[in-house]
Amino acid sequence: MACVALTSLIKTIEIQFVGQTPRVTLSLNDRAGIKSFLENLSFLQAHLPKESSGDGDAVLKLRDLEMEIRDFALKAEDDIELQLSNIILAHQHGGEYGEKAAACHQLLLHQTLQKAAENATELLES
Repeated sequence: MACVALTSLIKTIEIQFVGQTPRVTLSLNDRAGIKSFLENLSFLQAHLPKESSGDGDAVLKLRDLEMEIRDFALKAEDDIELQLSNIILAHQHGGEYGEKAAACHQLLLHQTLQKAAENATELLES
């Protein structure tokens, strides 16, 4: 389950931020962060346990880690998509209010991506 959630998160990030027509323009710093984030997610995905074998405690720890990774990936993807939707809606509103709202949601997206990247790093370390 964690593998599917990570794959979905990776694809979402690639489509939304790295693809031919990204939905949101990112700063150079954010683009570098996205690249690092994707590398960490890919590394995490590649090193997921393929099977649970061994003693009971080890199997439970691996299952717990897999559930934690799955929950992280699902939440991160939901949060990213929510912020992207909010940015698009704000731009559609137009005017000064729309621009201010879009800028606010852009900042929230930046924070969401940073937090998700930090969580991915913590999961790699565990």
